[in-house]
Amino acid sequence: MDACRAAMRDGPFLHPGTETALIRPHLDLVHRGEALPRKPITGREEEVLGLVAEGRSSKEIAGLLVTSVRTVERHRAGLPQKLGARDRDQLTR
Repeated sequence: MDACRAAMRDGPFLHPGTETALIRPHLDLVHRGEALPRKPITGREEEVLGLVAEGRSSKEIAGLLVTSVRTVERHRAGLPQKLGARDRDQLTR
């Protein structure tokens, strides 16, 4: 319901588990005085990931990003490992 309300307000929504899964480890590093890790994916990989999350095929993504299907598939293949995801659902979450 909170996600629906946020969408109706055209506002952001973060699932409560997001802090634990994504934000808390970074805050722990900062509190210990350690450097934050580099961004795990490139800008292009982020674009591909967004389009994958929309349910687009590799061919559609290649057309939208003006690149080859092979390049898109290479990005798609590397994303789960870089982001520690087991499958497409977990990857897009």
